[in-house]
Amino acid sequence: MSEPVASGPSTGPEAGRGSAAAGGGERRLTGLGVSHGRAAGPVIRMAGPPVLPPPRPVTDQPAELAAIAQALDALVADLTHRAAALTPGTRPGAAPHPNPPPGTPAPGGEAGGRERAGGEAADGPTNSDRPPGNTTPSDKAADHDGGDVEGVEVLEALAVMAGDPVLREDAERYVRQGSDAVHALDAAFSAHAATLAGLGGYLAERAADLEDLRHRAVAFALGLPVPGVPAPGHPFVLVAEDLSPADTAGLGPDVLALVTERGGPTSHTAILARGRGLPAVVACAGVSALADGTVIGVDGATGEVVVGLTEEDAGRIVREERARRARLAAARGRGRTRDGHPVTLLLNIGSAHDFQRPGQDVCSTHDSRRTSQDAQSAQGSGPRQEARSAPTPQSSREEPGSVHIPQAAGKDPDPAHSSPTAGEERGLSRGIWGDVEGVGLFRTEFLFLGRTEAPSYEEQVAAYAEVFAEIPREAGPVVVRTLDAGTDKPLPFLRLPEEPNPALGVRGLRVDRLLPGVLDTQLDAIAEAARRAGADVSVMAPMVATPGEAAAFAGRARARGFARVGVMVEVPAAALRASWILREVDFLSVGTNDLAQYAFAADRQHPGLAGLLDPAQPALLALVEMCARAGLEAGKPVGVCGEAAGDPLVAPLLVGLGVTSLSMAPVCVPLVRDALAGLTLEECRERARTAMDPAR
Repeated sequence: MSEPVASGPSTGPEAGRGSAAAGGGERRLTGLGVSHGRAAGPVIRMAGPPVLPPPRPVTDQPAELAAIAQALDALVADLTHRAAALTPGTRPGAAPHPNPPPGTPAPGGEAGGRERAGGEAADGPTNSDRPPGNTTPSDKAADHDGGDVEGVEVLEALAVMAGDPVLREDAERYVRQGSDAVHALDAAFSAHAATLAGLGGYLAERAADLEDLRHRAVAFALGLPVPGVPAPGHPFVLVAEDLSPADTAGLGPDVLALVTERGGPTSHTAILARGRGLPAVVACAGVSALADGTVIGVDGATGEVVVGLTEEDAGRIVREERARRARLAAARGRGRTRDGHPVTLLLNIGSAHDFQRPGQDVCSTHDSRRTSQDAQSAQGSGPRQEARSAPTPQSSREEPGSVHIPQAAGKDPDPAHSSPTAGEERGLSRGIWGDVEGVGLFRTEFLFLGRTEAPSYEEQVAAYAEVFAEIPREAGPVVVRTLDAGTDKPLPFLRLPEEPNPALGVRGLRVDRLLPGVLDTQLDAIAEAARRAGADVSVMAPMVATPGEAAAFAGRARARGFARVGVMVEVPAAALRASWILREVDFLSVGTNDLAQYAFAADRQHPGLAGLLDPAQPALLALVEMCARAGLEAGKPVGVCGEAAGDPLVAPLLVGLGVTSLSMAPVCVPLVRDALAGLTLEECRERARTAMDPAR
């Protein structure tokens, strides 16, 4: 019997596998893989944004001003309500929407079709067919006690942006200059987006957020359905020109994978897909031309999209997935190579919410991605492609990513197709603490996001103590990274001046030069929280460049009673001076994401430079080796907490270079442990030597 593949209604004579692949055969599209995993299912495309009507003369200026206020208030209320629906302990749609969007019918309203930009009808409910709050059956099915931490943070941040009083004042100014409300909103959002785009780097990436808010505000002002994710009532692969943060934050379980024509590795689409373990490919040219109903296969590691997938292909993927899951389920315990060399596996966490998340089965990495066709043609197959082609031990034969094979519409899922973590308690399963040896990176930014004033000492103590209390004492030590923010990751309360090149400006430990009280208060709060919780806590500083900076930080931390103090290695200068820095601190933690960016002078926001940011690039590995060798000589540990640590293809290379610990997202632990268990230490070293071939 063939394996079932989810199918949905076709929307035209060209829909389906035969039309998608000329002559009935397969064809391939290539993009940028940004979230590991494979999936197969029918395409459903996102509807386009609302079309602006022609400008109209303004005869009642107060009415236009009131329309602006109503549209912006409705937008903020909608985003806030959707964030609340994803918050732990709430149910989407459980409470009425505080301000139902124009065009939203009452619950139980009759669903209707929608018309796409091309004029073709698409089956399934739209936002205008949804109950108040834009919830769908998929949204409700996605409800869980743990909520959706990333989604909540994104939606809350968007609500703050939409409620910006300066933006509202600018829209009102356009009305006073003669524009109607719709065009005034469009102009105000466009102007603010252009300002961010001109700043470059991280802030330029956020310009897309304002563009999405512009479309939503215009839809509210026109009384049209708000752009959103379709809900056809069956599993599907979501295809779009691009996805907005608000859309990505509210995805339901029917979405098997994401493929977008645009986007980059640090877009919200990529970030949230990785956090959910959802296969995703961005910058995939031509994908938005596929017809609804076309069955495709998506590989979020290689960036390959196969158009015209056969049932035989789907069956093969299911069998490989079953074998992979069985192997991972059988393997438990601490990290070690096949010949018994110990490798300390640690967790990366961001807040107490991390202990309330549902389990996931996919190792999703930031740096671990394949290049697009353009990058490959310019730079060859790439270091990680060669690592993939190296001989693979029996225990790691299948592709180290999740495979999602959809069920036929209306059928109950086969238990064999369920997640490897299905049935585990929600959040970080207590069982995982037997597989790891502590927390290698506790990011503290969660407490500072969106704040116009710095959190107080007592507020910080309570928040840190809450996290420490969730970690069993026998689980091992916790490494806390002090605030990593600055002009490239702006926090309102810091009130830092604008800089022409934020990525090379005041960030991380450098913020202390302008605002020393922030670091002192945080160190005091971490020390007190550790005392109250009885936790074994160390601290490390981000963006350290010199031994002098390391010594100054270590002195302040030790004065507060911390027995172990470390620093992150994120800039080449720190790697080059690793031996001297280790004279001042007790350990190093390599952040491969930023280290690659600075080593190759390649903007992390630029999808065309993804090949240079590959964590298996020889030059980057050489910097990691320099740190590991310094640690060996000093008798001090050197770990990696960047996303490369959670990549099952790259982790053995790092171990072969002499790295002593790997810190990663919880979902990555089984895959990395399995990859290491299939290789001896000497085989890891040989792979590292091959990867660092100077000819590459």
